[in-house]
Amino acid sequence: MINFSTVSTTGFDAQVSWRLPARRWGELTPTANVTFTNDFLTQIAPGSASTNAIDTQTALKWRGRASLLWKRGNWNASVTGRYVHSYLTDQTAPSPQFPAGSGLDGARISSELVWDVQLGLKLPFVAGGGEGPRRWLNGTQWSVGAINVLDRLPPWHSTGYYSRFSDPRMRFVYVQIRKSL
Repeated sequence: MINFSTVSTTGFDAQVSWRLPARRWGELTPTANVTFTNDFLTQIAPGSASTNAIDTQTALKWRGRASLLWKRGNWNASVTGRYVHSYLTDQTAPSPQFPAGSGLDGARISSELVWDVQLGLKLPFVAGGGEGPRRWLNGTQWSVGAINVLDRLPPWHSTGYYSRFSDPRMRFVYVQIRKSL
């Protein structure tokens, strides 16, 4: 949580998605989105000096995500790449805003590219639904996937910082079942 008197920012967000025509092997939908932040000007108190917090753990300069979704019949699969640009850790050197800074400052945290995968099956809802287990499976969506499938360590720096934009748990495998009524 950050407490600023004022924040002024410039940049852009962009997203593009394109559903390719269905073929006998299925339908593909590539999607990409990117965020670029040019300035992230902060002021701790009214009348204090403004600081550009871009390229720090307050505001990243670049961040992006690209994915490819495949669908065929009741099956779907996706692969997603998530990118976070490198940035500087907290600055604790003395400054007009932090005159009592200790001098431990600005270690660079490396950029990161993490891959996620998912496979899903949708069992369509059929009126009547059958008996016993068939009735419970009727209208369910089954998914299995992995976040950070390559089990990549989050970026670290020798000062003991790791990227706050990463998940320190690393690979996370999940199974999800949803039921429509």
